[in-house]
Amino acid sequence: MLFRCKLPAYREMKSVTQRFLPAAKNDPKKMVVIQAEQPLQPFFTTDNFHENLIVGVVKACLEAGFSDSRVIKEVLGYKGNSYQAGKQLLERIKHLLMGEKNA
Repeated sequence: MLFRCKLPAYREMKSVTQRFLPAAKNDPKKMVVIQAEQPLQPFFTTDNFHENLIVGVVKACLEAGFSDSRVIKEVLGYKGNSYQAGKQLLERIKHLLMGEKNA
């Protein structure tokens, strides 16, 4: 079975369709230019990405109830002779986290 389709006359199509006129190129009403006062900076840069990652992991572990000793040994990886350095690092991270809470 073959169906035949008849298109409407050009005059009928023309009356139904809308025409959009192109806007003038220099129309001040429609042109918006936004200039930043200073260039935007990424939230995490490659310089501080790893530091932010470590701080985030330590924060999550402390909130989960890990002991300081467990965070120093298992998360930060300071064991044996370097345990004191890990303890100092954890204290600095805690200080940073306390500064975030107060801000």
